[in-house]
Amino acid sequence: MNVWINLLGVQPVRSGGVETYCRELLRPLSRAPGLRLTILCTPAVAGHLCPLVGCEVRTPRIPLPNRLARALYEQTWLSHYARRKGAELLFCPGYLSPMAPRLPVVVTIPDTQFCDIPDMMAPGQRAAYRAIIPIAARQAAAIITISSFSRQQIIKHLRVAPERVHTILLAPLLFDNVQPWNGSRLPERFILCVSGSSPHKNIQRLCRAYTAAQAAFAKPWSLVLVGKVPPELNRQISAGAAKSNITCLGYVSDGALAGLYHQANAFVFPSLYEGFGLPVADAMAAGLPVACSNAASLPEVAGGAALLFDPRSESSIAAALVRLVNEPELRTQLIDKGRLNASRFSWVECARQTAEVFRSVASESRGVHGRRENRK
Repeated sequence: MNVWINLLGVQPVRSGGVETYCRELLRPLSRAPGLRLTILCTPAVAGHLCPLVGCEVRTPRIPLPNRLARALYEQTWLSHYARRKGAELLFCPGYLSPMAPRLPVVVTIPDTQFCDIPDMMAPGQRAAYRAIIPIAARQAAAIITISSFSRQQIIKHLRVAPERVHTILLAPLLFDNVQPWNGSRLPERFILCVSGSSPHKNIQRLCRAYTAAQAAFAKPWSLVLVGKVPPELNRQISAGAAKSNITCLGYVSDGALAGLYHQANAFVFPSLYEGFGLPVADAMAAGLPVACSNAASLPEVAGGAALLFDPRSESSIAAALVRLVNEPELRTQLIDKGRLNASRFSWVECARQTAEVFRSVASESRGVHGRRENRK
């Protein structure tokens, strides 16, 4: 089966959730029996991502750096072009798909943040998602999502038939190399948090909770933040770095991130909303005791192997941090449970289930086409 994969919206090097999903899924998916994959992407992505997966690559001649031009191409000409070149199915792994597809489309919708917590999205992004994602959901032959929580929300908000929505879980990252941290000096003992600056990541509340919790720590433990933090918070931390015991590392390479997972003593993830929550699975696979939010998909992903807290309560977050630091037996239990929980996730299984959705959609499409031919 000739499957075309739309990666026009993916950016190279600096990975977000969709970029990570595409990279980790495509490696095993490219080896799935009976599938011939063609990736449609920008030249930059072709040079960075595609050598990892060994698929045929096409870079369309449109002004791709112009986001509006790219979006219009995706919505209008993409499926026509793919079908003309022999595609039997189009896979769109990043929320959006053509408005009037000329061939069967499978779309991945990781979450419905634009419905569940709309005030925490930029107004322009929220408006675009509200306009386009419901159409993508109705047009798609099948929808893939990444947790049972997200599946329930998609069925509820987008009003699609439950049988069209398939839950396929993600897995811990496949770090190609583990690099020891060679940047600024790290604290002797620290709690790691991998996150971002979006309001739903809840970093400011975490920092306030950590500051309040330090007085109850039996020994000094620092907090290390990886990823972009809100500018004002970054200024506050930098101004009082010696007293705050909070270190902001910004974006780091995959190898350095893997090294930080192995150097940290514990992991905290305070997000208010996640469709899956990959850092939780990553930390468990790396052997860290994890404390995380009890919101959205996170209890499902944590699988009873994390210390859960209310992410909207600073006192709840602080209490969890104190337990992580002061209770070594609890840390040992969480490490053992976390490794066992992480073992149930697999990118190979994710790819296998994704390929099964492709085959089911293609089979149904051929059946519909055959019935139409018989009526002529």
